[in-house]
Formats: sequence, structure tokens, C-alpha cells
Amino acid sequence: QTWVRMCLKVAWYQNEIRRRRAACIVQTSWRRCSAEWRVREMLVIRRAEQAKAWEKLGEDFGKDWGRVFDESVDGEDAPPCVIVHVPSLSLEEYLRLGIPRFPVSQNLQLHRLTDVKRSNVEVIYVAPFPMDDEIVDYYKKILEVGGVEAPHTRFSVVVPENVDIFPSHFPLSAILQYSPHALHRIRQMLRGKKGYLMPGYQGWQEKKVALSLSIPVLAPKLETFQRFATRSGAKRCFMAADVSVPVGAHDIYDEEDFVVALCKLISSNLDVKRWMFKIDVDY
Repeated sequence: QTWVRMCLKVAWYQNEIRRRRAACIVQTSWRRCSAEWRVREMLVIRRAEQAKAWEKLGEDFGKDWGRVFDESVDGEDAPPCVIVHVPSLSLEEYLRLGIPRFPVSQNLQLHRLTDVKRSNVEVIYVAPFPMDDEIVDYYKKILEVGGVEAPHTRFSVVVPENVDIFPSHFPLSAILQYSPHALHRIRQMLRGKKGYLMPGYQGWQEKKVALSLSIPVLAPKLETFQRFATRSGAKRCFMAADVSVPVGAHDIYDEEDFVVALCKLISSNLDVKRWMFKIDVDY
């Protein structure tokens, strides 16, 4: 009897262990699924709020353009405005990897500092790397010669603090998004003033940065930009506007279409001795 009772207790204990383990697995799975559901719900709500805020920024930007941002608005009575220049090249990664000295390519728009020629405009230039004082002083001197009074108070150069942490092929707007101190500094400069963000090659990162700063972007919708940023899209746009374009073919997506289009071009333009081939999406 003792041995039977022992066997029964052991069997009961092992069964209880299996039941507890099964219950733990079910509870863990339920908690994980519940947490995922809550996170998805939060993301849906947050994206809806961001979309609503983005539309509101665009509407206010359109209303304020003629009163604040238009170039015709100038003088002592003009309301102050701030232009945040982010010369980022938000290209696809395979294109960014093929650009030599990519940070330097993102810093080729320093001439944007000349926007301070209007008396009510201040410029915040986001640089992809720290610039020498000689370069900043050079542009200050150019602005002084151009008639800008006290240019050192009219523009600021902001370098994201995490620029050395990320790989060099990262777009500047993404690095700025992940640099909270730089974003905080720009928010302080924008406090109490109207402003907008001027991108370089637009991508989804610019929208994230603009929402973080609560300012609009002076650019078309991303879908529209991507449609006309390609060579084929630009050619379609010029042809729709009845602008003269060079002889060529566009919207070619396979080898057969390429051969057919090239044969047609050669047969109808016998005086052309050399043809140039370009990739649709390139920089």
C-alpha cells in the first residue's frame, strides 16, 4: 500500500507539473499577444494623430505663406520667420553607398545661408559634420558684403551630436531625428516664431523631423516627389508642360523594350552619331 500511494503521489505531482507548465505557456502567449495588440493599437492611434497634425501644419503653412514666408514680405513690420535647412540626401541605401564622400555631398548647399538677405528671416543650417570657423567666417563676410547687418545673429549652424555614431552613408535627416539635443536646440530657436523645413532630396525622414519640430516642409507630397524625381517622371512632366526635351525614350523596364526603343530612335534619327544611356533612378 505504501508503494502504491507513493506511485499515485508521484503521478499526481508529475501531472500537476505538466499542467502548471501548460498554464504558464498559455499565460505567456496571451500576455505577448495582448501586448502586441496594445502596441498596434497605440501605433494606429499615433499615426492617425500624426496624419492629422501633418494636415494641420500644411493648412496653416498655406494660410501664412503670403503673410509671413513670401519673398515680397520684407521690412521692419514683417513677422519673423525661421527657415530650417536640412540638406539631406534621403536616397535609397544602395545609391548612398555608391556616392563617394557622402557627407561632403550633403554639405554642398551652404549657399542657402543667403536666405538671411530678407530682414525678417533667420536660417538654421543643419550640417552633416562640424565645420571650421574659417568657413563660417567666410560666409559671414560674404553676407556682410551683400548688405546683411550682423549676420552672426541671423543664422546658426547645428550639427547633430550623434553624427559620429551612425555610419557615414546615413542621411542627415535620419541622424537629426536620432539626435535629441540637436532637435531640442532647434525647438528653442523656433520658439514663438513661424518656420518651415527646407529639405534636400526628400524622403520619409524629413516628415518625421518636421513632425518632431512641429513645422511644415516646403516640398510636394512624398508620393508626388517620388513620381517625378526619376528621369522618366521628369520627362513626362516636361512633356505635359509642352517644354522642349531632347530626343529619347523613357519608361523602359525590360531588355526587349530597350532594344525596340533604341532601334526606333536610331532609325528615325540617322544624323545622331552617339546615344547616351542613363539609369532611371540615379544620383
